[in-house]
Amino acid sequence: MQKIVSMFLIYALLISCESRKKEYYENGSIKTDYILENDQIEGVYKEYYETGGLKEVHSYVAGEKVDSSQYYYEEPKNIVNKTKYYHANDTLRIIEYFPDGSKQREGLTFINGNRIGKWFLYRPGGTLSEVLQYINLGGEEYLNQGWHFDKKEDTIVGKGNYLEFRLSKDTVNIYEPVKILVNLKEPLLSYKSDVFVGIPKGSLSDINEDFSNIKEVEWDTLPSIKKEGILDNHEKYNLYVSFGLEFNEPGTKYIRGFLSENNEIKPNEISQDSFDMKERKIYFAKKVYVKDTLLALARE
Repeated sequence: MQKIVSMFLIYALLISCESRKKEYYENGSIKTDYILENDQIEGVYKEYYETGGLKEVHSYVAGEKVDSSQYYYEEPKNIVNKTKYYHANDTLRIIEYFPDGSKQREGLTFINGNRIGKWFLYRPGGTLSEVLQYINLGGEEYLNQGWHFDKKEDTIVGKGNYLEFRLSKDTVNIYEPVKILVNLKEPLLSYKSDVFVGIPKGSLSDINEDFSNIKEVEWDTLPSIKKEGILDNHEKYNLYVSFGLEFNEPGTKYIRGFLSENNEIKPNEISQDSFDMKERKIYFAKKVYVKDTLLALARE
């Protein structure tokens, strides 16, 4: 008899802590449907439009959203408009859809809504239209680079804003120079702009991986090949910077810094392919692996 009473009490306790909640619009159609457990939403939460179709669906554990959330178009009914995937590192992957179900755009955001990393934008039907790269710059969302694509998904020349970063080697020995060429492949301000590269005065590791401390760093600036004037026909290299680095410790290294585009043209020379701005920065990060060759030789 004691066992039966104990089971009954446990069941009664569970019932008292968990209750299903439903809310309704004035027209009588359902608005929300969810379960409260210990005053927190638990399990699947559904919200509906007044016209009857699904509006939102979320999954909860102890009052916190988990896994993913789906958002729906009001018309056509029950067609997913957007999905959010919740990650453990406080970022969300967002995928938005056209009404036909094909992707419209996708990428990562922080919890505060700031976009981070590469966002992919599509045309109706699924072909890639743009790729936009965002970084965290001192806690603010910063549009760093952008590429535009035609219907064959080939890069469109003359649109976007991005650089090309070339290394002579991505694996080097200690004290072996690595040669670097940075080219502003697609300028934002003008093809007549000049550029320079900024790298930290101290260690390359002074810059956080997400560039969030960029305003605290002191910079060395490296001029364009045009400004250096050491090559024949150097005038045409206004969008190129060349420099070298070497490393005195083994391991994986990151070359982080920025390329600055400076608009030196006069206002009366500004044309349709230029903007009346003073400066535009693109931030870069490139990985190099440094081998411990001295240690390897000592072991032989």
